Amino acid sequence: MTFPHSYSRIAFQIALFGLTLNSYAQEGQTGFVQAGISSQNFHYKETDAQGAMLDREDGLLPGVEIAARIRNGRYTSLITASLHGGTITYDGQTQGGSSLTTDTQERIADVAVSIMRTIDPSSTSPRLSAGFGYREWRRDIQPTNFTSGLYETYRWPYWMLGVNADFLQNGHWKAGLDWRLMRPIYPTIEIEADGFDPLTLDLGARLSVYVGFPVEYRFRSKQSIVIRPYWQTWFLERSNSKRLYSNGNPTGLIATEPDSETVILGITASLRFTP
Repeated sequence: MTFPHSYSRIAFQIALFGLTLNSYAQEGQTGFVQAGISSQNFHYKETDAQGAMLDREDGLLPGVEIAARIRNGRYTSLITASLHGGTITYDGQTQGGSSLTTDTQERIADVAVSIMRTIDPSSTSPRLSAGFGYREWRRDIQPTNFTSGLYETYRWPYWMLGVNADFLQNGHWKAGLDWRLMRPIYPTIEIEADGFDPLTLDLGARLSVYVGFPVEYRFRSKQSIVIRPYWQTWFLERSNSKRLYSNGNPTGLIATEPDSETVILGITASLRFTP
């Protein structure tokens, strides 16, 4: 699986951000860098205007995640990036109504930056958070003996508001809650189908949710293991309609992306370093 060069730049920038933590720590600020592996139980479905399912995709997507954080008094800056990809099962139907089962090669990249502020000066106080992110999802539906392949790229920046809280601290152990509301900003889908010119459609969006439960075990003074199960949703609404073109010539076909819903149940295991 090959990721665009821009994703590599994101990872490099986070690593560079993490390398500055030592100097910040000398000025009274604290932080960490962490890297880990992840697995997502990925569920996606598209529905028509009456709510009937048109197609769905289900499967496990492995991935990696990196993060860096700096805290200064009551304010904390956090940047995260994740990459997931793999092959999962597509179940749907053709335009003629015949059932269709094939594979979809998925590739999902996400990067986010947020600022958190503690409600009171206590280090265990809940933290309010706000931030922005960017998500890109490449969906390559494989051809079959009687259907052509379809390549779709979803892109959307998004805003997020949430709260973080540590509800357990006992010796080497710490457990918490990470809850966020998210909403895509002007999401789009680019469609590439055999025999047709590429086109881009504008999607609608609704509020989505992320809930994580990070558990940290500190096994050395500056090193710890963090396990984070989480649940995440994304809701996109029906797009505008556009005529399909072939070699610059209009055809009699119209493209519309239906309502969709993504539900992810995931877990991440990371190694955290605190300068």
